[in-house]
Amino acid sequence: MKVHDALAETTVLNLSDEPVTLGTLWAEQPAVLVWLRHYG
Repeated sequence: MKVHDALAETTVLNLSDEPVTLGTLWAEQPAVLVWLRHYG
């Protein structure tokens, strides 16, 4: 299993707090994922 296969099934919240399966984001075009961590 490749990393993108495992991530495709992961669910996260979008800006509207709605669940989105990551694989749907790159189903039709490339996507860039950025994780930010707030220290404070």
